[in-house]
Amino acid sequence: MGKNKDSLTDWLGTKMTRFYIFIMCVVFPAFYTNKMFSLTYDKKYFFLFFTFVYACFLTPVFGKKLWEFKKEKQWLQKKDSIFAVVLLCAVLVSTVFALDQKEAFWEMCSRTLCGASFLGFILIYFGIRDYGSFDSLTIWGWLLGSAVIYLFGILCACKINFMYIQTGCKSPDILLTPLGNTNFNACFVCLMLPLVMVMFMLCEERFSQVIYSLNLYMGFLFVYFIKTESALLAVAAGIIILGYFALGNTGWLLRYIELLGIYLGAKATICLLLHLCREHLYPFDGMGRFLLRDTWVLAEVFCFAAFAVVFLWQKEFIVEIYLKIRHAVLGILLVLAGLGILVLVWINVRKVTVFDGSFFSRFILEDETFNHRGFIWKGTVESLKAEPLWRIFLGNGLNCYKDFMTASFREESMVYLGSNLRDPHNEMMQVLVDMGLMGVLGYFGLLTVTLVWALRTWRQNQVQIAVVVTLCVYLMQGLVNGYSIYHLPLLFVFLGLANGGMKQIK
Repeated sequence: MGKNKDSLTDWLGTKMTRFYIFIMCVVFPAFYTNKMFSLTYDKKYFFLFFTFVYACFLTPVFGKKLWEFKKEKQWLQKKDSIFAVVLLCAVLVSTVFALDQKEAFWEMCSRTLCGASFLGFILIYFGIRDYGSFDSLTIWGWLLGSAVIYLFGILCACKINFMYIQTGCKSPDILLTPLGNTNFNACFVCLMLPLVMVMFMLCEERFSQVIYSLNLYMGFLFVYFIKTESALLAVAAGIIILGYFALGNTGWLLRYIELLGIYLGAKATICLLLHLCREHLYPFDGMGRFLLRDTWVLAEVFCFAAFAVVFLWQKEFIVEIYLKIRHAVLGILLVLAGLGILVLVWINVRKVTVFDGSFFSRFILEDETFNHRGFIWKGTVESLKAEPLWRIFLGNGLNCYKDFMTASFREESMVYLGSNLRDPHNEMMQVLVDMGLMGVLGYFGLLTVTLVWALRTWRQNQVQIAVVVTLCVYLMQGLVNGYSIYHLPLLFVFLGLANGGMKQIK
């Protein structure tokens, strides 16, 4: 009888988890009720409703798990579970000691999260971790949900008001999808696209490769059309990281070359549209405008063609040599990346001295990264310094950033930005302000332990490469963006799969 009960609870957990993952991957991103004017509440209530239903069905499952924990005490021996519990404690403690408890637990705006939502994230993490499966339904849901968002963004960026979603918007060029602001779309694509990149490289079935390639083509178009430099840089870094793995296998290297061809094909498509119907596109600026220059695209095509020819000529030799110098190549790339970041920062800090039209002027970021965001980061640090030590450890409560700001910072932000700030536009700072050092330990500890596990096991389980690339790309964009209801549920779905469902694949 006990075995039947166990099998029944396991069956219930597995079926409900598969259904929940599919709903969150496909329906949640595209769901909205009143064009672009109630997106935050749409996403919040959609997530909480389906998470509540999911939790109700999983009640016997969690009851079984708690009984096993009490009996065997093995659950918290898993490091990711420890960090998830620390994060849960951080959410609860920061809410109890919040500057505004009601705001912290329930209220939220487009740029903040509430405690109720975070409790839902942790619940679905444990449910998906134990009963989720990285199967065909999950993959198809991932592809379908992201493709719908990409379609919205591509059409709206081409001034086609798809499903009238932009009607009434004052700035339709930054509101392209049911995920709202372009920054939220950047977070979404940095979470969804890397997994498909890796699956395209690993997949051997031709039909699946075609489906993956179509999704990648739309995704690369989307990355440029949303016009956020954080997405451009993070996805480019993801392609480079994927190359580290691809160069160690001739079959993977062939897929990787095809992936680079898809990326260049997407860029060439945009260049063609700019020549044929520029008036039907919202203008590009900053790094996107520079990377879409004809000379730059032609240079990329030339380098790609040369690499492809050399590969087809001496592919076995290339792989053999690369395996011997892989770590040296990684070190050189990291040094070059560090130098590039330093040069980029130096150019933008001293941009007033850079001549217009010069080579260096092309690297000046125009998406407010080094002016508005720099102002916000500086003010956030100053406000943190003014806090008592116990606040830095326990946090101020989710959705309490506006109350956390010092009076002088609040006044300066109204003068400089013309609005009341809701978040620091940096995920590390956001977690620190909301949930303190305890939240930083739980949140980034969970991300880090997942990444480290994937790095250790990718040779035994190649799907773990997707975990490595996805988390690296997500953490990079998080340097200039914050978490929101628009994408964080999908991050915890992915973390649950990464620590559960993907480990089961051999």
